[in-house]
Amino acid sequence: MIPKLRLLEYEIPFTSSFVFNVGGKRKTLNTRQGLLLHWLFGDQSIYTEVAPLPGFSNETLEQCKQQLLALDSEELSASVISKRLYPSVKFAIEAAWYQLEYPLRSTAVRSCSLIGKSSESHRIKIKAGHQSIENDVLSLKSVLAHLQPHQKLRIDANRTWTIEELETLQQALNTSQIDYVEEPLKCLDHYRSNGLPIAFDESLRELDPLKPVPEIFFTANAWVLKPMLSGLQRTIELAELARENGIVCVLSSSFESNVSLEFYHSLAQDLELTEEQGLDTLKYLAKDLQPAKITLRAESVPLADCKEIARLC
Repeated sequence: MIPKLRLLEYEIPFTSSFVFNVGGKRKTLNTRQGLLLHWLFGDQSIYTEVAPLPGFSNETLEQCKQQLLALDSEELSASVISKRLYPSVKFAIEAAWYQLEYPLRSTAVRSCSLIGKSSESHRIKIKAGHQSIENDVLSLKSVLAHLQPHQKLRIDANRTWTIEELETLQQALNTSQIDYVEEPLKCLDHYRSNGLPIAFDESLRELDPLKPVPEIFFTANAWVLKPMLSGLQRTIELAELARENGIVCVLSSSFESNVSLEFYHSLAQDLELTEEQGLDTLKYLAKDLQPAKITLRAESVPLADCKEIARLC
């Protein structure tokens, strides 16, 4: 089946300037930019999104646009999705054909909340590693002291600590309410058991998909998977491998629009993921791209304007 396909672009303001910690450097974004693919399979309409995240994705939005404009109708089909495609482009194509077979569910899954945003969530996430280890210890002690008994903390360090700093952290904190520490170390070879639960994120995306996953990854408590940065099929493969090996799998958004966030909530249910997912980011975007199909916001927001760039097929 060859669908009709339109390519559109959008720009959504963040509710306030957003600061990312990228490799120890701070990057500020005021808007989220991306591309929208509108697929028509007969009378069935499906939207998918191409939204590489600056500082985290290897590809730029302009590179994605040019790649899409260069594709022919055959390369947009489910049977011949090219390995050469950028992950965010591949994701958008895979997600369309996936939804054709598995339509969106109508309910949301439980999400982890960033610190200070929700006192009711069972899992709270905090970013660390942008200050000295001594100050990180003080900050984390304070957060842990204010958690409710039913809550646990997820700490994301974005590869900023040494093994010695991680051990300092482990010795200084009450770790009973730490769910896991995500990508704490600068070097993958430095991981060794020290009693702290560990999660892998960026390191998973760097793996060669044609080679077996190295043993070190199976020592983790959790794998954090970002479909926009890895592609959908690769995400599903890793999620299934995690389940087979008793590893918690967490889908994580990359500040995409409601189009992708609704898909992730549905995908988490398809994959039978029961832990709190990393999908509580829609609150940071001031607009939606399409009317909501799954209720993810406490209050409705305006719809963003989308400009058509081309008709791809």
